[in-house]
Amino acid sequence: MSVVSDRVTALVPTRWWQRSNEILSGVFEDDRRLLAVCLTPALALYVLVAILPMLWAFNLSLYEVSTLNPVWEWTGPGRLVDILTSGAFQAAFGRSLIFGFGSVAFQIVVGVSLALLVNREFKGAVLARAVALLPYMVPAVAIGMVGQFMLNAQYGIINLVLIRVGILNNPVAFLGLPETAMATVMVVGSWKFAVFVTLLTLARLQSIPENFYEGATMCGANAYQKFRDVTLPRIKNVILIAALLRTLWMFNKFDIIYIMTRGGPGEETTTIPLHAYEVAFNQYDLGQAAGIAALMFVFLALWSIVYFRVARPEEEVRVA
Repeated sequence: MSVVSDRVTALVPTRWWQRSNEILSGVFEDDRRLLAVCLTPALALYVLVAILPMLWAFNLSLYEVSTLNPVWEWTGPGRLVDILTSGAFQAAFGRSLIFGFGSVAFQIVVGVSLALLVNREFKGAVLARAVALLPYMVPAVAIGMVGQFMLNAQYGIINLVLIRVGILNNPVAFLGLPETAMATVMVVGSWKFAVFVTLLTLARLQSIPENFYEGATMCGANAYQKFRDVTLPRIKNVILIAALLRTLWMFNKFDIIYIMTRGGPGEETTTIPLHAYEVAFNQYDLGQAAGIAALMFVFLALWSIVYFRVARPEEEVRVA
């Protein structure tokens, strides 16, 4: 009987789904094939939306290209030198340093403080953690528009509250004064992105064993000593990684600044991304704008290399 059934089975053609199952089972049994199958779509998308545009921008930066003239004129690397030595680029780069590092410092302080606060066990702790994470879900465009309305000198609620409590005597145009515009944009932008630091820090705090704190209590440590000797060494790796990521993102930040100030008053909040936008779409010089973007990429790449060499966050991760 078995011989007959085997012959019948051999005569029945293999279905397409059966062959698919055999192929898939072979893929999942081989680690290298599985790795290739999983990574290939992501790598292809990364090359398509990141690598190719970056190479195209580097190539474009070597030409004199205008939206009003379809002819590309070769200028060579000297164009990048001209951009580096231009006063407008240097001023925008300085403002980017202030905005980037100032925003990251604010986000680290606020984010870590908020994580320490919501990490405590109290009634409604879960709800408090959920509410604390809400700003990160709000689009940056909405935050910029709402912040602009709240800071308005005529009808903004910020001026109203500050006048009511006696801090101000007259309304202040926070976004219209050179002395306050940059700091105001930094605070409004950091209100959203500080939550990213909170997420990373809170996840690390939740993994610290409770017996570490119990041992510190038995040794007579106070709250500050517990934070210094138990908490800080175990969240330092998260802070280092968050600082690197937030620095890269804030240096490329465009939406918040453009929505709130358009780079003003004057050029007080014109950072490198806004400067590149102005050159490309107001001055119609695509070659120079591509050169600005290329130089910004080189700076951020060098910053990342130096950061990893000096701070060594990967060693902190392994130790933790």
